[in-house]
Amino acid sequence: MLKAAFPTLPDFWKHYPVANAAIRMSQVVWPSLERNLRPERQAAMVKGNPSVLLIHGDADIYTPPHFGERLQRAFGAAAKTELMILPGVDHTFAYRDAADAYGARVIPFLNEALRKI
Repeated sequence: MLKAAFPTLPDFWKHYPVANAAIRMSQVVWPSLERNLRPERQAAMVKGNPSVLLIHGDADIYTPPHFGERLQRAFGAAAKTELMILPGVDHTFAYRDAADAYGARVIPFLNEALRKI
């Protein structure tokens, strides 16, 4: 389960000038470090074909739903991914702002995922 996940560090940190500058500098000084930390790049390397639930709020300016769509594509056949987009929900407030919809999807997802362990 990934809530408000970002595909790359620059995508997320663009809202924060100092952190964004540090990320940009790292791309010059040690480019492989930042590239290796990109969830979008690492997603296809996931082993065991796990189930992944991506949760995004459509009011989230930091990790908007299209980030979830990018991650879902990045996982490809490496994982069984589902994307849940919650209307009116801001960054990291899925449970607070949409508790019923959140619980209705997350609890069955976790029950199914844990049954496989």
